[in-house]
Amino acid sequence: AEISPNDIVVWTWWRDEFESDFKACVKIGAKTVVGIEALSNLNVDADLFIGNKFELVSEKYDKSRNIIITDGANGALLIEDGNESKYEAKSKVVIDTTGAGDALLAGVVVGMARGKKFEESLRIGINWAVATIETESSLPAKWSEKYIELAS
Repeated sequence: AEISPNDIVVWTWWRDEFESDFKACVKIGAKTVVGIEALSNLNVDADLFIGNKFELVSEKYDKSRNIIITDGANGALLIEDGNESKYEAKSKVVIDTTGAGDALLAGVVVGMARGKKFEESLRIGINWAVATIETESSLPAKWSEKYIELAS
C-alpha cells in the first residue's frame, strides 16, 4: 500500500525490526502512532506513543514526547510537551472489558484524523472504550458521532 502525508500509520505494539518502515513513513510525512514499548528506542520519534501501564519497559522515559498511558478503569494519563493530565473513564456498568483498549486506540486515531488535539482525541477514545465495556459483545460498541460530541 502506498502511504501519503495525510495518513496515520499505527504500530499497536513495537519491535525494533519495524524501525526502517517507521522511518520511511516519517520521511513521507505520515503521522505515526506506536506502542508504548518504543519509548525505550531513542531512534523512534513518533507523533504519539500509546499503551497500558504494564507495557512500559521502564519508568525512565522522555516525557517531552506525546504519550498516552492507559490504566483500565482508572482512565488514562496524557503526557504532552512534558505536561501530565489524568483523564477518568466513567462507566455506569462494566459488562465485558474485551475490546476496550482497541476501541480507545481507534477513537484516538479518529480524533487525530479529524485534526483534534491529543486531549480531545483521548477523550474520544475513552468515550468509545467506556461504551464498549458497557456492551455484552467482545466487539467494540457501534461507532457514533456522539463520542466526538461528548469529548468536546
